[in-house]
Amino acid sequence: MSSRVLRRLRERNDTGDDGLAEVKEDIDDEDYESDDDNHGREAAFHLMLDDDSDTSSSDEEDEVIKNNNDLPGSKTDVKDDDISASLNNDDEDIDAILSEFKEQGIEALDGNGHDSKRSFDAKCAVVLHGNDSREYNLDNTMRNMLNGTTDVETLNDQRQGKRRSKHSQSIFARQRDSWGKRPSSYIGGGLGMDQLDNSKDKNEIPWPYNADRDNDSGEFITIPTEMQQWYTFQRSNTYSDRVREYQNYIANTGDINTMAMYIADNPFIVEPMFHFAIFFFSIGENEKGMQLLKRILWVMECASYGSFLHGHERDDEVHLMDFYRGENQTFFQALFRLAQTSCMVGCVVTSLAVGRFLLSLDPMRDPTGVLMVLDYYALSTMREKDVLFLLKLVDSDVVKICHDGGHQDSRNSCGLREMPNWAYNYALAMYRKSQFDDEQNHIEDDSKDDISFAEQADKALDFALARYPLIPRLILEKNGVNLKDRSFQTDWPHVMESLDQINRNSSMGVEKISSIFVERNCKLWSGNDVVKWLYQGCQRMFESKVENKIRGDADEYNLGSLEALEKYSAFDPMDFLDSFRRIPADANPLDPGLMDAALNYTPNRRRFLRINRQHGARGENDQGIDLEMLARQQRTMLGAGRNQMQIIDPDLPLMELFWRSMMPWARVEGVPPST
Repeated sequence: MSSRVLRRLRERNDTGDDGLAEVKEDIDDEDYESDDDNHGREAAFHLMLDDDSDTSSSDEEDEVIKNNNDLPGSKTDVKDDDISASLNNDDEDIDAILSEFKEQGIEALDGNGHDSKRSFDAKCAVVLHGNDSREYNLDNTMRNMLNGTTDVETLNDQRQGKRRSKHSQSIFARQRDSWGKRPSSYIGGGLGMDQLDNSKDKNEIPWPYNADRDNDSGEFITIPTEMQQWYTFQRSNTYSDRVREYQNYIANTGDINTMAMYIADNPFIVEPMFHFAIFFFSIGENEKGMQLLKRILWVMECASYGSFLHGHERDDEVHLMDFYRGENQTFFQALFRLAQTSCMVGCVVTSLAVGRFLLSLDPMRDPTGVLMVLDYYALSTMREKDVLFLLKLVDSDVVKICHDGGHQDSRNSCGLREMPNWAYNYALAMYRKSQFDDEQNHIEDDSKDDISFAEQADKALDFALARYPLIPRLILEKNGVNLKDRSFQTDWPHVMESLDQINRNSSMGVEKISSIFVERNCKLWSGNDVVKWLYQGCQRMFESKVENKIRGDADEYNLGSLEALEKYSAFDPMDFLDSFRRIPADANPLDPGLMDAALNYTPNRRRFLRINRQHGARGENDQGIDLEMLARQQRTMLGAGRNQMQIIDPDLPLMELFWRSMMPWARVEGVPPST
């Protein structure tokens, strides 16, 4: 058992890789295999003894074995104590080797960053590593909430042995009968996934992930290329044709009934389903919209690699995806809406888990703007581990706000604490940490750092107040605090006057982020103890002139340019609230029959729409959908074509299709008439 394990450990040690987890799995697998091998060897030995084909050789062997057993050094004379001693020695050797490798791994993690690859690797995976994939499923979170258990950590120990079988299960939504058994594969005309090779597809890697890691030149450190693993969805030719048809003839018409018919005819095309889900949210049918979102994620999950969806289990690889490729945008948008709608129903745990997964796909560019609400999700769960995640994410300094203006001179980046919401909520998270560990504030490792969590929280609040001094007034007014009130404990007018004199860091991007922050996080800052703590920070700003101190200690806080935040000015604030824009109920033109056909998959059903796909790609509307014949098509499923010929629906039963096609005045749709 020890030879193969020791060989693996030596190979890992030579290459400098930490393979403790894999070696432990090999040890466990080897223990199971050893029992089977011993049983097989024993059975084979008895079979050899029972073989009568060569009796002479077997007799000689038996005699030799008998003679050997009579020798003083034979196996029969070995005592049980010697056997147990040898086994214990082997176990001690393996434990010593494992502990040695474990110490080496700890030393690599605790290094100063110089010549320490594991230290940098662990930081790069901090966004997603340790995220519980069971929290992606909204139904599981709702079930835990109803049962009174919002934390699923207790189930982890019970399912450690089912790690491999979990990869074959759906993590976002469980498959329903109304969705169909399984969507079409890439070969069958559906969606697939491709894994890019960083060495061959260098041009496919966007900025800033292809930036050189040169600290001397002032370039920020990005994720190492060897850790980046890029994935992208891949459309088949048939799927691409369906998407072009939808964009040319359905999406721009504004007819929701035509969209419903197209979804019923193409139940595994995710682009129209996403628009249909947004329509349901706009009319107040949130349950039907959530059903479509889950169905979209189920279709795209079936097309994905298992390794792509379970990146939280690894810290040596970062799974990335380019939002600006057309085939990936629906996946990003569906995840963002899932996080938003989960928060609307009170499942903030799912919102945080999905938000972390969404951010991990493109942490540098943040194409969906999830960074404007991810800190709110982390604090709203009221769990200490989520507060620690927020602190660890900021302290790691891995996530950067990057904005590409179109050319190299317009590329800007800044730290995560340059965003107003992260600057204030980082201080609030540190304050909560001081409250969680009030009695356990002096840990063994705290001897290295004399600054307590309360002092760190005050320092972080001073930084936020100096950077964005106008936010406290907005938060307090939103919470109904009388800023004109004076008492023996508070003097809000005097303090607010000093903050109003600090007017800087104002731009469209900062104002947009600040408005969303105040709207979403005002309740988190409404507690009496938090308001008192905020007043103490404002008072320190007035007394000690922290503004000048922050300007002098700019290098300590790693202040950067705020031009990178201008990209957030293009986002709609309504997308980050717990509501959707509603249309009047009487303005709903959707036919209930078509709605049922779009939501429920029905195999072998006649098609609603007929599209001349021979001319559809050219954008000729007169050769595409015949909108004037839609009503007749729904009633008779037959249409009058040119030259007074009947168009036969190809989805008819095969025998009926065969007999109808023999008539000289009829032809099958899509098959040109013979000349």
